[in-house]
Amino acid sequence: GKPGTKKMRQVMAHLHVTPQQTALIGDQAFTDMYCANRAGVLAILCRPICNRDQLVTTVKRGAEARALRRHERSRK
Repeated sequence: GKPGTKKMRQVMAHLHVTPQQTALIGDQAFTDMYCANRAGVLAILCRPICNRDQLVTTVKRGAEARALRRHERSRK
């Protein structure tokens, strides 16, 4: 069910926790961080732990890198 807010909410209900008590740690901004933000939980972006990605993930990582650089420049 990743990344999906429905599955995220099911897990939180199963664990009896609120979005304010929950964090999602992920390595993809366009999927993991988007899901966390939509579910209202803390989003923590980390570096990938694996060098091998599927083709679609490899393509997304390039776009994510550009978006993150643009975001960092806008914060300065």
